[in-house]
Amino acid sequence: MAELEFNGERIEAKQGDSLLGAARRRGAHVWFLCDGRGICQTCECRVVSGSEHLGKLSEIERTGLSENRRREGYRLGCQTTLLGTGPVSVVSRAEELRRRARDLVLGSKGRSLWQRVEDLGGDSLRATVDLLAGVTRSAPNVIPQIVKCPLTPARVADYARDSLRLAGRLLGIG
Repeated sequence: MAELEFNGERIEAKQGDSLLGAARRRGAHVWFLCDGRGICQTCECRVVSGSEHLGKLSEIERTGLSENRRREGYRLGCQTTLLGTGPVSVVSRAEELRRRARDLVLGSKGRSLWQRVEDLGGDSLRATVDLLAGVTRSAPNVIPQIVKCPLTPARVADYARDSLRLAGRLLGIG
């Protein structure tokens, strides 16, 4: 078993598992739209520690994630696989934004309301711009994947279930 900590929770994972796959099995707070194809970029995660225990950047990640995002430790959860049993800690982009929103509402020691609004607004804007740029850059490389493996009713049902779970987590009811 690999030692994976995802959004502060220990998750059982095996060598070869993608971060997204392990997180979805556990019901962790991670977003995805494209069913693990690297198209939507919404499963972006920041590797806090243990990057040496992860697979190499995929071509989709090299294309979709900016050099700055990669330098900051961001990977796509659907493209990133666990190599071995060493400890890995990651935080999903969705969880980072949820934590900023929580800090905005609940307050943060030594930070004014305006500073917290700026933090959340800046993070949200940066995430949106990065996401749109990444999708634009990577779309030509992933269109063949869509043709080869179209969505099925079962995949749509999985997406709907996970979306409802994620929305509940964002609203603090899940």
